[in-house]
Amino acid sequence: MTKVLFSDDEKQSFSIKFNVDGLLRGDYQSRMNGYAIARQNGWMSANDIRRLEELDPLPAEAGGDLYLVNGNMLPLEKAGGFYSGKETSE
Repeated sequence: MTKVLFSDDEKQSFSIKFNVDGLLRGDYQSRMNGYAIARQNGWMSANDIRRLEELDPLPAEAGGDLYLVNGNMLPLEKAGGFYSGKETSE
């Protein structure tokens, strides 16, 4: 006996996707830590991450496609007016 999941009419409207990537990508905490590192170091955008997690993309005007770098990693002389090049004593 053969079981049928979809009728012939439904087969025209629906499809089945087998995604084994979820089994290969590790636990939630490890993925989130990896994504945080990738995002902070500028080699993944929010939408890159969302695609991997099978989420809808953020609009470009909301910053979904921006590649950012962590401001803590700037050379000291470019960090703003707080650095004078001299050590201070208290």
